[in-house]
Amino acid sequence: MSSTERRLQAGIEAVRKGGAHALGLFNRRDELVIEKKGRQDLVSRADRETETIIRDVISAQFPEDGFLGEEYGSTGGTDRLWIIDPIDGTSNYLQGIPYWGILLAYVENGRPLLSFTYDACRDELWTAEAGKGAKRNEKPIHCAGTDKADEAIMALSFNFKTDPEVYTTMLAAAIRKGIDHRRIGSTALKLAYVADGRFDASVSMLTNAWDVVPGLLLVKEAGGCITDFTAGGHPLTKPAPAAACAPGIRGVIEEITGLTLDG
Repeated sequence: MSSTERRLQAGIEAVRKGGAHALGLFNRRDELVIEKKGRQDLVSRADRETETIIRDVISAQFPEDGFLGEEYGSTGGTDRLWIIDPIDGTSNYLQGIPYWGILLAYVENGRPLLSFTYDACRDELWTAEAGKGAKRNEKPIHCAGTDKADEAIMALSFNFKTDPEVYTTMLAAAIRKGIDHRRIGSTALKLAYVADGRFDASVSMLTNAWDVVPGLLLVKEAGGCITDFTAGGHPLTKPAPAAACAPGIRGVIEEITGLTLDG
């Protein structure tokens, strides 16, 4: 078994184990103490404990690998790096809304190689390996064949560090094109849904690497078009815009966002 195959199996083990722990706490969330990191930015011990579990599973098998996580930041080297969002959709999680996900990616020398998105509430696990396609629960998936804007559904995220006019201008342009939209609180799952043909596009005008790097690789391997989060040398540690879509609506998504997508 190659080192990449071993990391694929380790990643699956990590997100499933972390997801089981998060789901257990979700079902007892009245026990959690909620803390505020920023405007509409919440955290609890569920986030921290889940990230610790994921790190521990990976470190036990690959002690030389580094990490970039939402809760514990950057540790270790960057040549072989795991990016973690332990609970994407924390606000949903803490409100009892079963729409949140566990996110993990493996990046080698700046290139994303493995992607993991786990919806513990529905036991749906999306995985991707660079150059080898995307899967949900081991079955191949593909982006939708939508090629008309007025038949497309776009999933959105809003970051309170963004100028509201950037978001509303983009949304108004989408509506004028006839694109329908959803904002349901988990970037992890909306990108997985684009890869799985459930949504046609996903747009975040400002986001963090741990929110989107796994999902962008997933969409790419499902045949979609994506932005390059590190284009122009942009570091993984700083926020940036991110978008992904079915190939048939690439042009209109680029037009309404002003972003460049590859596919």
